[in-house]
Amino acid sequence: MTERPAHIEIPDRYRYAVIPHIMVDDAVAAIDFYRRAFGAREDFRIGAPGGGILHAEITVGRSALMLGDVSVEEAEAASFAAPAALGGGTSVTLHVFVPNRLAAAG
Repeated sequence: MTERPAHIEIPDRYRYAVIPHIMVDDAVAAIDFYRRAFGAREDFRIGAPGGGILHAEITVGRSALMLGDVSVEEAEAASFAAPAALGGGTSVTLHVFVPNRLAAAG
């Protein structure tokens, strides 16, 4: 088991937010669409070894959105699904950063 520091600082952009994380069939196209439609700013992206986007973050207004390509090997191994694979529904994970109560109690 990996030892974690007793106190990990939560970045300000995540501190009081629920951050949606979506997996899509073409993250590059999605980022471009969000840029044109909503004025999104791309904050960073992590490319996947075989191509595509493993993880990217954009900001729309003051809100963060995480996204990546569902076809990336690491995403497939984690059983992520794109909306089209779900019959047109949605595929989203919600991230909420909370204090580590176990470390504080220990």
